[in-house]
Amino acid sequence: LAAATLLTQTDPDGDDWGSTSTYTYPEGVPPGVLDATYLEVARDDSATYFRAEFTALGARRPPPTLVAIVL
Repeated sequence: LAAATLLTQTDPDGDDWGSTSTYTYPEGVPPGVLDATYLEVARDDSATYFRAEFTALGARRPPPTLVAIVL
């Protein structure tokens, strides 16, 4: 049984400064690594799945980094 997608949300690359344009990264964290570009939530009979894509969680750009969490 495949998980049913409940929600998807895209977000433009390069806009990780926040709604007030004042968000900053902590010292030592390269700018852009937490720039989320996609979120998906899906559910099946036994779990809820969260999938997030980021511009880059490391120093390499591209490819995007994928994070998946299952609860």
